[in-house]
Amino acid sequence: MSAIRTASNYPIVFDDLLDVPFTEEMFVGYIVPEVKSIAFHEENKTTVVRWSDGTKTVVRCGEGENWSEYSAFVAALAKRMFGSTSAVKKIIDRCDLKKIAQRKEEAIRAERQRQDEAAKRNREKRIRRLAREMAEREEAYDLYVREKEGPQGEDGADG
Repeated sequence: MSAIRTASNYPIVFDDLLDVPFTEEMFVGYIVPEVKSIAFHEENKTTVVRWSDGTKTVVRCGEGENWSEYSAFVAALAKRMFGSTSAVKKIIDRCDLKKIAQRKEEAIRAERQRQDEAAKRNREKRIRRLAREMAEREEAYDLYVREKEGPQGEDGADG
């Protein structure tokens, strides 16, 4: 069951509304209170929206961003609906198709790197094992050759 909190904090259950056409009246006043007033301050790129429930939402334009009345109001509305601008940014980051693709590419790159490092460790392990086996074979061969030559004197010279 999907539910959201309304402006008056009563949940609207979407399952109950599936057969009801969605209208602006359902949105305004229930999910977000009506707008009482909007004050645009272009000089400092600030917008203040006062809502019918007595609350206000203040948004400021970021450094280097273009300010417009429309984008300021939409930012205030999003901030009101989701609680904060950081919550809105998290939604954008989570749902942005380019960022989703970027995260997938990074995950693939990290997995490839992990696999390459594992393959390198396995190669180095195999080389050490082969070197150890070769040393053991060489030692066994030396022992075989010494036994084949027979006993030698204490000083190593033939007698």
